[in-house]
Amino acid sequence: MKKHADKNRRSQEFNVGDKVMVKLLPQDRKFLRGRDSHLLQKYEGPLTIVKKIGKMAYKVDPPHWWSRQLHPVFHVSMLKPFYEDTADPSRGQIKRQGLKPKAAGKRVAEAILNDRVIIASRKRHQEYLVKWQGHMDEENTWERAADLSAYADKIEAYHMQKLTRASTALVGENVTGCPLHPPSTAPPRPSSSVPPCPSNRRPCALTSSSSLAPMRPSSTAPARPTAVPAHAKSQQWRSKDPGRIPTPIWEK
Repeated sequence: MKKHADKNRRSQEFNVGDKVMVKLLPQDRKFLRGRDSHLLQKYEGPLTIVKKIGKMAYKVDPPHWWSRQLHPVFHVSMLKPFYEDTADPSRGQIKRQGLKPKAAGKRVAEAILNDRVIIASRKRHQEYLVKWQGHMDEENTWERAADLSAYADKIEAYHMQKLTRASTALVGENVTGCPLHPPSTAPPRPSSSVPPCPSNRRPCALTSSSSLAPMRPSSTAPARPTAVPAHAKSQQWRSKDPGRIPTPIWEK
């Protein structure tokens, strides 16, 4: 496919000093404000070529309104020659209002209300909810931290206030300053869990001021010998060991 397409493709070449028209892509127009993308013309110029880079790229002389975020080097496919009308030179001049970069400083941040982290293009971005001075709450916008470098003091104050709220909540108060757990109205419990003894009874051993009596050790009395059956007492026994039942004489 490429082989057959290259047969009918013309290689566009420019020289230093030539004037060309530059095609801007949608991502190149992010620095523009106040104009709808559908109303922007596809090509901007005429711009003068100042240097050839490699075989297929050219560097142009950017105008005064050009943003620094837009690189002035373009591929040859993004350029087309500018044909000046010798009979009417003013015909090629741009008569409409020129494009301007995003105006900075029109809105003044009054306070930082909230923050969040979003994932865009597989990257994490920190954003802040900004309250603008002289605007309603419905006009609060989320702005990235990179665009709020002029309000670093307000961002720092917001984080300090957020840290203070978190530490206050840990000690038993919420954000508004009200206690999270109201004090109990129940009567206080006695210091000891053992109820006091009545006055008309003897003092308990546990509540007495005297020391507690030691516990009795377990009994270590020897085991009783085995009782001899009553019917065997009348018989003659032949045994000198009192600890066991003797064997009758007739069984011996």
